[in-house]
Amino acid sequence: FEQTGVTESGAVKGRFTSSGIRPKFAEKFAALGIELPKGVLYHA
Repeated sequence: FEQTGVTESGAVKGRFTSSGIRPKFAEKFAALGIELPKGVLYHA
């Protein structure tokens, strides 16, 4: 999560970003023919 600011009411603003860490299930998905869009799990 990348914090981009705080609202006037104190709520945190931001966005979720990829960590760049390859999860263990990625190889299993690839073996099954399931492609993950770039940027979902990796820095694109």
